[in-house]
Amino acid sequence: MARVDSSFGDGWFYEGAGIYRHVWLTKSDALHLGQWESTVRTELKGNSASLTLGTLVVNEGKQIENAKVSWQILDAAGKTVATAEAPVQSIPVDGTANFTATAKLAYPRCGRWMRRTSTPPL
Repeated sequence: MARVDSSFGDGWFYEGAGIYRHVWLTKSDALHLGQWESTVRTELKGNSASLTLGTLVVNEGKQIENAKVSWQILDAAGKTVATAEAPVQSIPVDGTANFTATAKLAYPRCGRWMRRTSTPPL
């Protein structure tokens, strides 16, 4: 539920009650991935690709948490073409931890995305 209290009345704008813009409520567990902090960087060499994966895990809970992050790379058909895993880290209360890993792909397994096609192969 969202509630607006417009009883204070010190603004120069319209003092009516209500929220006059879009509002999104995002619910997450106390231990969760950062909203915009996940990255994938690619490096192409010959017939293979190396994916450098990274994400931020946030602990907004009331106790220290141990966490591990795993990645699963799927092709367009939903088949797993690569996996990666970062080691366990301890995340303090109201703290964050960066997790990174590398995944290797061979082109016959993943395919290259050409601009002429409308959908990427991964």
